Amino acid sequence: MKNSLDFYRKNPTPQKVSFLGAPIDFGKKIVGTASAFQHMKEHGLFEIFQDLGIETQDMGSIEVNIGETLGNVDRMALIGNSLASQVYQRVRKGEFCVTIGGDHSVAFGSVSGASVALSGDMGLVWIDAHADANTHHTSLTGNLHGMPAAALLGYGHERLINIFRGGVKIKPENMLYIGLKDLDTSEIDFLQSLGIKTITMFDILTYGMEPVFSSLQSFQERVTSFYVSLDIDAIDKTYAPANFMATHGGLDYVQMSNLASFMGKMEKLVGLDIVEFVPSLDIDNKTLHLLFELLARFLGTNYSWYERYMQKEKIENLVINSDGQKVHDR
Repeated sequence: MKNSLDFYRKNPTPQKVSFLGAPIDFGKKIVGTASAFQHMKEHGLFEIFQDLGIETQDMGSIEVNIGETLGNVDRMALIGNSLASQVYQRVRKGEFCVTIGGDHSVAFGSVSGASVALSGDMGLVWIDAHADANTHHTSLTGNLHGMPAAALLGYGHERLINIFRGGVKIKPENMLYIGLKDLDTSEIDFLQSLGIKTITMFDILTYGMEPVFSSLQSFQERVTSFYVSLDIDAIDKTYAPANFMATHGGLDYVQMSNLASFMGKMEKLVGLDIVEFVPSLDIDNKTLHLLFELLARFLGTNYSWYERYMQKEKIENLVINSDGQKVHDR
């Protein structure tokens, strides 16, 4: 950016944006995330982005009622491969792919598909209160949604590591965490042993957002492309209450909205996960509207109260002239 004013310039992504639902809801013991994509569609997801001038495509939702008699790991491998295949095809075609979960075990498939499409040379920005870097040996709960990051880095159960293609999907030096605050000791040891870059909420409290933006700038210079996986529990529950693990102490509205805008202006962003949204826990659609706004920002444009207000004013100020044409009355 030439100066800070350019930060507020709208520059919608030129690619076609494909939306894919991944209603995976067995990666943890408490369910409720499976309806997120359908809920967002029913509340205007595609209409909003078409009005913003973004070409969208509804890819529907992947089939998750498969392998139900299998154990969770084997079932996740089946569903993860299916999801990875869909994301792979979109990214290979140069489309921006948005995958809406579902719990964070969605990332086993979505990130794997994008990584393979880009020949394994992809960066990953993981925005989350949790590292999700446990394995079946270190997890205290056994919940799969706490394991995808480790598997993508090449650690954990063989079936999970080898989803869609054998081996490591993300190199440790190509991973960046933002917003960590609730960590297991084993995860801290794991991340430190691999030298993975982390920006915790303590870092943000101490130094503000400057380390985030400078780390992202360095990150973009190092990778050929990158993908974002956003768990909404990274956001303080004041702004995003619709999450089973929503707590205070996460990213606030200013931090998260500007973070999304910053990344939406990074030319190498190829795709995005939004996970752990539980519509039944929302309050006055607060989380839903925030997700619409964040999505717009990640796509290089905006859908904040100001844009909605200006659009309303524009419509109300239109009148019909004698030729039957709409014109502004001032």
